[in-house]
Amino acid sequence: MHMGAADPRNGPQFGAGPPRKYMAAYDAATGAAKSWPNAALDVDALAVSGSTVYAGGSFTRIGGEARNAIAALDSATGAATNWNPNPT
Repeated sequence: MHMGAADPRNGPQFGAGPPRKYMAAYDAATGAAKSWPNAALDVDALAVSGSTVYAGGSFTRIGGEARNAIAALDSATGAATNWNPNPT
């Protein structure tokens, strides 16, 4: 399960684990938080296709890499993939 948020103070937080900023992933069976890297600014849209999570928002960094507004992330680790359209 993946969640995005527009405000880090009200970010996706439930189940066990540390608070997340702007984006989080949880094990659907246990509710345990996965150790994904935080995003830098809002994550407003998420879509999942196979093992990839696509994110859109006003972020400048996500998945441990610089990405502007749109990114593809590995659904297991949260790491940014090589796809980087870099919209301006």
